[in-house]
Amino acid sequence: FITIPQKVRKSDDPEKSEAKEFKKDLKEGFRYVWHNKGLRAMVLVAAGLSFFTVPIITLLSFFVKDFLHAGEVWFGFLSAAYSIGALIGFSLAAILRLDKVVRGRLIMMLIIFEGIMFGILGFFRVPLHTLFFALFMGVIDGYINVNIITIVQITTPSEMRGRVFGVLSMLAGSLAPLAMGLSGFVAELLHRNIPLIYFACGGAMIVLSVSVTAVREYRNFLVYDEKASLPEAGEEKPVVGAGDMEASIPTVIK
Repeated sequence: FITIPQKVRKSDDPEKSEAKEFKKDLKEGFRYVWHNKGLRAMVLVAAGLSFFTVPIITLLSFFVKDFLHAGEVWFGFLSAAYSIGALIGFSLAAILRLDKVVRGRLIMMLIIFEGIMFGILGFFRVPLHTLFFALFMGVIDGYINVNIITIVQITTPSEMRGRVFGVLSMLAGSLAPLAMGLSGFVAELLHRNIPLIYFACGGAMIVLSVSVTAVREYRNFLVYDEKASLPEAGEEKPVVGAGDMEASIPTVIK
């Protein structure tokens, strides 16, 4: 039911092979992301957070068995609770109509809070408490993901969206197996000290999410304006409509 204007860039040479065209598109995607500082910061922080989230998910079954002392069924309960929470988060993202500055500030705080919550997950010992935790984290993740994806879609020209999301998918797809392999190696090295691993991953996520808030372009990127004109491919152009936006951001975030 949504009409989205789409500009499809035609190939300069229809005789080119698909591999060459793919390589060209990938380069253009990387070039566009790199030259847009706000998007670049968002992509890097998203890749970093995903990398440190993978060990938490990978080792969850061991955490349920060895530290919650619960049966395998609780792994299913936690996964279901997270999924239900994500649906709630998706709905909240659609229902809540927040001012753009408030929304951007909320997203930054939730990303930081997510790292804190993942860091303390290893200290849970009651399955029911962990169930509510999974539900709550699903809500936060759902709300953040919808807003971030929407921001990327709105601030990226239609002919570049596929390339940009291709870059995002490639980074996520390449980092996930690496993070999984390291998770198993580190877990065995630390004699399956899951709480310590969760605490370290949460700490790394906090450091990453807090440090990136110092990047002005990142803050501006999260405070997007739907009415602002879209940047051309490879062009650095502010996506915020209000010139005094930075003055309204609290000192703690600056």
